[in-house]
Amino acid sequence: MQGVEKLSVTSPDSAFLEGSYTALGPLPDSCPGLSGGLRGFWGSGFPRSSSCFYFWLGTGDTLPPFSVAYVKGWRRSVTCLIVAEAIRELRLDFADLTQNYKASMKAVHGTVARYEHVLAQVLAARGITASATVRRPPTCFNMLRQLEVLDRAGVVEVMSTAADVARAYKVGPKEAGAILQLTKNISRPVICLLKQAVSKRGMKGFLTHEAIGKEVFNLAWTSGTGTFEQWHDQLTNKDDDELATLVILRMCNDWDKQNTSGRKAYGSKELIPLHAACGGFLAFMRALKDKIPSTEFENHDASLRQQFMSGALDPEIHHALQVTVPPASLEAVNFLRSISKDIESKHAAELEEKERELALRVADATLNQVKAKLESDIEVLKSLVPTAEKEAQEAGKDLKYLKERQMKGQAHTRAWMDEHCKLIVTDSDNVVGFVKDIAQQISKLQETYALVLMDVTVYPANAKLVSSACDALGVLVNMGNQNVGHVQLPVCHTNTSSQIVYKHRRVVEDNVMLNQKLDISQTVTLHFSRPDESHASDKRGGVQNCLFVTSDPSSCTWVSPQVVGPVQLARVRDMLGFDSDQLRPPGATARAEQKGPAVHDAILDAYLKNLDAPASSKVLVVDLLPNRYAEFGRSLALKKLQRATAKYTLHYLAVLRDSQKDVVEAIEEMVYQSWDGSASAPPKTRPREATQEPRLGTILWQDGRPVFPTTLLTKFAEDSDHRAELLKLKEKVEELWPSDGGGAGTGTGSTVRRAAGAPDFSGVEVLDISREVSLSVMTSYDDFSEERLGLCPGKNGKPSVLITTDFHIYLGNPSSEEMIVTCCDIFGFYTGAYEIKIVKSNAPLEKHTIPWRLDDDMSLIAHEKKVMPICSLLCSAARDRGIADLGVVDHELKNKTRTAADGAAAGEQQDIPVPYRYDLTPLESFKANCYKPNPLGANCDHESHKPWTLGAVMIGNFDRLPRQSTNKTVSLVWEVAMQTGASTPRVSAIKPKVYLTCTVRLPPKTWGRVTV
Repeated sequence: MQGVEKLSVTSPDSAFLEGSYTALGPLPDSCPGLSGGLRGFWGSGFPRSSSCFYFWLGTGDTLPPFSVAYVKGWRRSVTCLIVAEAIRELRLDFADLTQNYKASMKAVHGTVARYEHVLAQVLAARGITASATVRRPPTCFNMLRQLEVLDRAGVVEVMSTAADVARAYKVGPKEAGAILQLTKNISRPVICLLKQAVSKRGMKGFLTHEAIGKEVFNLAWTSGTGTFEQWHDQLTNKDDDELATLVILRMCNDWDKQNTSGRKAYGSKELIPLHAACGGFLAFMRALKDKIPSTEFENHDASLRQQFMSGALDPEIHHALQVTVPPASLEAVNFLRSISKDIESKHAAELEEKERELALRVADATLNQVKAKLESDIEVLKSLVPTAEKEAQEAGKDLKYLKERQMKGQAHTRAWMDEHCKLIVTDSDNVVGFVKDIAQQISKLQETYALVLMDVTVYPANAKLVSSACDALGVLVNMGNQNVGHVQLPVCHTNTSSQIVYKHRRVVEDNVMLNQKLDISQTVTLHFSRPDESHASDKRGGVQNCLFVTSDPSSCTWVSPQVVGPVQLARVRDMLGFDSDQLRPPGATARAEQKGPAVHDAILDAYLKNLDAPASSKVLVVDLLPNRYAEFGRSLALKKLQRATAKYTLHYLAVLRDSQKDVVEAIEEMVYQSWDGSASAPPKTRPREATQEPRLGTILWQDGRPVFPTTLLTKFAEDSDHRAELLKLKEKVEELWPSDGGGAGTGTGSTVRRAAGAPDFSGVEVLDISREVSLSVMTSYDDFSEERLGLCPGKNGKPSVLITTDFHIYLGNPSSEEMIVTCCDIFGFYTGAYEIKIVKSNAPLEKHTIPWRLDDDMSLIAHEKKVMPICSLLCSAARDRGIADLGVVDHELKNKTRTAADGAAAGEQQDIPVPYRYDLTPLESFKANCYKPNPLGANCDHESHKPWTLGAVMIGNFDRLPRQSTNKTVSLVWEVAMQTGASTPRVSAIKPKVYLTCTVRLPPKTWGRVTV
């Protein structure tokens, strides 16, 4: 070859070979091994070397072409031959070859040498490499190979420091450090990876000896120091070489993608943060693998590794390593957060679906089991259902028992009132005329101490009444020193002036002091505190002056309390007579007068505390001029019933006006209810003979009737098909034994059903007030064109109400969302008064008043805002309150009867009562209380009515009001009250209103007509 001096092959020492070999002798000049293409190559005009050697095999064969046992630089030699053959095959002219190629060919030298030992041969070969001008200088990996040769030859010295290596092999300190780590502390797989990386990229531009010498690739070395200290274990090279391998792969990837000019050899400064990033990545990936399903991990593994190999994740990994401690939550690692959440959600959804399927199978099995038991119980119950005749007989017996019990309660109430709370109702203003009766009561009680009361907080308009009360006060107090008077003087309020108040006060003081010759030198001051949650407009005063009236202060057995309180006043919304419908608080006069039970309790307690009398003495409280609701009487009655005054025996006597009859009924109600719950009263339900309970598997049997176990429903989810199946079975049970038709003694909570049965609605259409009705006439809210008689704008989710001049009623939805309106009152008829009229014709024909007249026992009424037929209210009174004898004011009430289907079943009578159904007719006199609303003011704004005033626009046209008989959507309904503790229990009218008797849907911005 042109420019080639010598190409030589040497016979290597065994130390250079990993296996055994057979030594060969020199080949003669004729080289049979050079045949074929190579032989032709030599004969193509290229100069032929006379110093070519080869080995002769012991078998007589020669080495095949391009086979080399050991040649220093054999790779370069073979490469040279391959290139030469390529030039020949391609018929290239040597003169056309590049200068670089020609220069490299000229640099090929061949040397034949013999050495005494392997070490000398290794050092010679290293010297040849080091002196080369073309190839790269030797590295620690070259030396590693040479050390392996020496190790096999058994001539390697034991060296523990880099200095020992440098001295023995004549290398620099950094290379020596690298050699030391490669031979002692770096695993073989990692060395192989490093050699491959360096062989491809070159040591000089890829990796420094310093980096290897700094132990970055050593086993047990860690980058978990400083800010990464908490991750020490996770950032340590371990026996599996996973971390070191990833570091080398990242090095190669990062280096390869750099521009040639930007490439830089890795030193320890660059490798330590890269090592930490790789360790962090592996740690976080292991955490991800442990948390999510394997299939999901495989889906994300390749993508995440690709992102990591690009270097995009390094800042996030370093940040996570700094701010977290192992085991870190995946939510703390930014690039894993979304994956973790998505997979967690997906996994949770899959788990939920599996759980749902399992729960569904369990629910199916449970339902089948429960359903079979329930159906079996229902079959048993069918044979126990009482007949209509039997149920009517039981209800009749219960009502008879309750009537007798009620009569005992009324007798007790009358006796108690006569003894402890005597109320005189009169329309006379001559109070002093009752002094004789009062004196007789004092004498009857014997050795009685009397507290005589007068309340002129609000001075009556009837001056004669006040004067007469003062006269009576004088007579009673002057009867002896055991009697004392308490007079509450007038107070200022917004409806009167201070001059008038002081004038009235002087009138009372002068009368008591001058006319009655009584002592008023001592006073009592009442101190009041504002109620909780009081309104800023509550201007009631905090003090009221009272007179302590005696005939002789020095000998009086009573001592003035002087100061009472401070006592909290009643809240305005808790006052008696407060109309919650109209949301109008009592006026200033009523607010000043009504102070609440706490104040009157405190006054009585203060006086009784200062009474110098033997224990168990009798005290008669005489109320000559009580306030509107006789609060002293209510307070004393409550004390008496609760036995809260053990020291003295209290009695109460009051002179009431005709307008205060409701006070009598209220106190009688208190007494009756106290008796009703006492041990002295008969049982609340009729005693029944014990009956054998049926044998039921699941359905309960309580108080003589089946009870569906609601705990079964809790086994299934709301709105599930399984629950719906159970509810159907529950409905079957209730159809057999309606809850309203249960036997006496049933009920829930504190309510005990006292009578069996329910209203018998067979053959009667019962208006379902919960049904939904579609309105046929709908109009745009803003484009309403009919002439209006009156409008009540809707507020707070309530509909607007409009009455047109042709007396049609519309409900309007002013909002932008659909409105659902259920059964409720929609308007009233303003303030007014009742007048008694003879109403012989049909009640609907009345134009100026609204008669309290019910068509029949199916007529709707509203009691405590609950709309129901009047017969249902009478049934409720019997079953829930034990009031079986209840009348209806201005109406005759008789039980309906029907002929028994089987005469024998009914005994001797052929007609049996229909449970809780009545013949309701007007009184024989046709007298009726008629509500007459007050006219609206002349300046009334008819476009801005309140719900309780709107109905007054129809004054003179009340015959056009919708009635239940003609309109099933909206109707006139009477709100009623029940006086159950009175001597004549009754249902009485409160006020008429127009109610929506169904449910309607109003689209946004729409009017719907509810009249026909």
